Amino acid sequence: MFNIKIKNNRFPLTLIATSVLFLGISSIHNKPSYAQKNNVVDRQKPFNLAGERTKRNHIETYLNRGNLYYGRQQWKLALDNYEIAIRLDPNNAYGYLNRGNVYYQQKQWKLALDDYNRAIELDPYLAMAYNNRGWLYWEQKKSQLALDDFERAIEISPNLALAYNNRGLLYAQEKRWELAVADFSKAIEMSPNSILSYYYRALIYSEQQQWTLAVADFSKAIEMSPNFVEAYQNRSLVYLQQKEWELAIADCDRLIEINPRNFEAYYNRGLSYQKSKQYQNAIADYSKAIQINPKLAPAYLNRGLVRYQLEQIQTGIKDLKTSARLYREQGNRNEYQKIMIFLKRLQTIPGAELGA
Repeated sequence: MFNIKIKNNRFPLTLIATSVLFLGISSIHNKPSYAQKNNVVDRQKPFNLAGERTKRNHIETYLNRGNLYYGRQQWKLALDNYEIAIRLDPNNAYGYLNRGNVYYQQKQWKLALDDYNRAIELDPYLAMAYNNRGWLYWEQKKSQLALDDFERAIEISPNLALAYNNRGLLYAQEKRWELAVADFSKAIEMSPNSILSYYYRALIYSEQQQWTLAVADFSKAIEMSPNFVEAYQNRSLVYLQQKEWELAIADCDRLIEINPRNFEAYYNRGLSYQKSKQYQNAIADYSKAIQINPKLAPAYLNRGLVRYQLEQIQTGIKDLKTSARLYREQGNRNEYQKIMIFLKRLQTIPGAELGA
């Protein structure tokens, strides 16, 4: 029997695995404007205290109603309310900040940037405006501008967890792991219920192969959000690294319970079964993954290897050839060439005729 090495074609850990954006919205709650805080008053206009309070209450109402619609992702209604707030007070920084967030969600980048700039112009100490502009810069791959804004936000508001999270993500993208961990840790200190802070720190620990710390953080994220798919997915990969096959299988079981068409979960559970020599279960899971995603080359490869190991020679070779074809079609010449070399070696083994 030819000795076959199992291929570890796990789906990789990813640093950005969720759709959550670290933007912040603000309401005024009767906060004075920057001009009012700094006694910048137009002395030529008569001051009506009751009228100003009424006007400010109207502005707050529209801002908070806009925030409600924003939370529901009803962008048009949110935009309408923010624009009324701005018309009532063209110098209110919070209106521009929150309208900028709507423009961001609508992918109107220039309008979003204009509004963030205006908010900062009106209130140079509005930390959330720097945070959100920094996120926009980062999305546009302007890393230094993003970093400058995150740092300014932290300088103004040292307890702003969002800014630490965002700077941590930027550091992670640049593979500055220690700085990233420090920022996510600071965010957790500021906001202990920040699920994504634990999740992203876990990903960094995984990159550093600090498996125990990674498991602890993924587990904390799962404890706070029991249906957090990406956390289960990545924790199962860490368990595979630790050779904790049953724990990896349990996480994949949960993923399949959440979404029965999660082909990655079937694939990774199949790999766990393969590693723990539960070969029939491995074949069943690789087959299920292929049924859901017929172009999943690694599943054909590993199913072929398992079948060959079980002396199901012809079906194993058929899977290997399918895997090679898919890798070639998908532009992965390295894997394609490895499989073709392996198939050529099989020609020298009795009973392993390749056929047409």
